[in-house]
Amino acid sequence: MKKLLALFLASALILGMAACGDRKQGEESSSESSSLGAAKDSILTDTSLKDGEYKAVYKTMALDRTIDSLTVKIEKGDVSVSDYSCKEESGEGSSDGTEAEMKASKAAELILNSYKAADGDFNAMEPVDDSAQEHFYRFQRMMREITAAAKDGKTDTIELGKYADGTYKATAAQPDLQGWTPYVEVVVADGNISSITYDALKDGAKITEDTESNAGENKPSAYYPEIVKSFSEGGEDLTKLFAPTGGGLATKSFVKLMTPVMASMVSGGEKEFTAPKYVNGTYRAEFTDFDADGWKAYLVLQIYNDKVTVQEFDAIQKDTEALRSQDNELSQKMKESTGTYDFPEAVKQISKNFDKADGDPFAVENVVGATISSNDFKQLAGSILAMSAVEGDTGDTLQVERIPSEKES
Repeated sequence: MKKLLALFLASALILGMAACGDRKQGEESSSESSSLGAAKDSILTDTSLKDGEYKAVYKTMALDRTIDSLTVKIEKGDVSVSDYSCKEESGEGSSDGTEAEMKASKAAELILNSYKAADGDFNAMEPVDDSAQEHFYRFQRMMREITAAAKDGKTDTIELGKYADGTYKATAAQPDLQGWTPYVEVVVADGNISSITYDALKDGAKITEDTESNAGENKPSAYYPEIVKSFSEGGEDLTKLFAPTGGGLATKSFVKLMTPVMASMVSGGEKEFTAPKYVNGTYRAEFTDFDADGWKAYLVLQIYNDKVTVQEFDAIQKDTEALRSQDNELSQKMKESTGTYDFPEAVKQISKNFDKADGDPFAVENVVGATISSNDFKQLAGSILAMSAVEGDTGDTLQVERIPSEKES
């Protein structure tokens, strides 16, 4: 099935289209302190908030066993973070605890940097790296609760449970190859998960109740509930999820759906939404054979929250295993013959065109003088986004059957 899909995508991609767009990303620094202390300046002014000192603290530990707390001072509408920390509960004091606090502290500084970069708008904060995500969403919720309290001038300490109460639902961005659209619905009461429903729909029918889908030994009616059970018994930690027999793809789908749900439950954000199309990670694809000139192209893409970034696009020489980007003589000949770009310059332009197309391989405009490389890129990118990135297969290089260029036909 994958081979047929890859060939179909390749044929469609070679037709080519065009669009526009651009992106930028930043970096953040880290700190060794377990408490970031007082902020020097306010970074937000909101005159609807009443003066006072407001504090929010979690009653339950994060997965790293630290407790998040936040103190905000408001004076004449100026909002300042007085103290933000992630510490273990007093009395534990183990060496592991100290290490956990140091890691959480570094995460806290990344989070404050994101908050400052968003000019104090916690809803517009850019996510930090994976290791700090739980604290990131906890910070957002504490700010959300403090802001609500400050509108009424309520300065009592706000104690927060593990999750924000409510019913959360995430639906897959598109159906799977069999036409089923997975979804998950989670009910939170008193700060804890009270129920999880995981299923898939097609024409109003549920996969766990579909007679045809449940005819074999490994039935969706069995492994869908098993996936939910594994999540609950694993401490609601998606990294500890066990995939039951026959339920590998369903487990990956569950992770894709639950990742944004967990974020919303922790941060107290949206209640219903469409899940990301892709699984976060770094993906590599290469052609199965070499072209007529002895080159085999490969591509590495990085995906985070559905933002696709080109990490590397190059080709390997069959006899010497040298990289095409390092072949200065060939690049010079290419530039002289086309009158436009050498190979490294062409790769940069292809990447720019990919950004302008908002990461849609079908919409990438070919680079003048580098049509073959452009088409190779589109075929590899399209295969990654249609297969590896959808399923979260980051471990293995995706093998793509190359479509010969016109000069090879």
